[in-house]
Amino acid sequence: MKLPTYTVRNKAILANAIQFAHATWEAMSQTKHPLVIEFKPESTKRNLQQNKYYWAILRQIEEQAWIEGRQYSSEVWHEAAKRKFIGVVDLPGGGGMAMSSADLSTSEFAEYVTRVEVWAQTELGVSLLDLAEPPARYGRCGMSWTFTLPFPTPSLNEIHGHHWAWAASNKETLRWYLAAALNRIPKIPKAEGKRTVTISRHGNGRLDRDNLVGGCKWLIDAIKERGLILDDCDEFLDLRVEQVVSRKFDPYTEITIEEC
Repeated sequence: MKLPTYTVRNKAILANAIQFAHATWEAMSQTKHPLVIEFKPESTKRNLQQNKYYWAILRQIEEQAWIEGRQYSSEVWHEAAKRKFIGVVDLPGGGGMAMSSADLSTSEFAEYVTRVEVWAQTELGVSLLDLAEPPARYGRCGMSWTFTLPFPTPSLNEIHGHHWAWAASNKETLRWYLAAALNRIPKIPKAEGKRTVTISRHGNGRLDRDNLVGGCKWLIDAIKERGLILDDCDEFLDLRVEQVVSRKFDPYTEITIEEC
């Protein structure tokens, strides 16, 4: 029997782990293989593909970024990125060194890489090109492309409940995260006809239908701005919005665009 692994991120997951132990320990104690409970941090091992992608970003920064008339190596940019997004450890006698990215969990490293991507494009003026070449897929209607954003879409109430300046700032942030996500997949050609866009919101709580669909407006607007749909009217867009409620994983949004 394959036993589950629980990554405890909240009380609900902790309760499930305890319940599983209560339900199985006695029966397993009568066998040659009693239940073993091991406490350890979430795995910090990241795969080679993650490292390869991260260093491809740093090489693009090395080639394109200029700071006060100078260019720097990818190793220097690695140090700068760690200092900016992970933190600095004080050294004896003064000064400091960047904290290691090796201490990040797999999910934390993915978030760190996304932050570096956005930083490169918004502050360093870097165009991140040809970093990944996964094949495009064929979906229900024809060619399809799938990518993710490392946060769930907001609810309609969130959009309407804040000052316009907050909204403007968050819209701009969404645009750059979208640009970073699109850079990881083959270039999506500009729309010439109707397309299907499926938005799957993976979050810790369930939204009612109006809040779910209405909260996708900023994302749809950003997709339209990039020419990936001609318009958001029914003539040019078949919009499908769904949600997955789970407390076992970090929230995110998956978007699939398909030719019709």
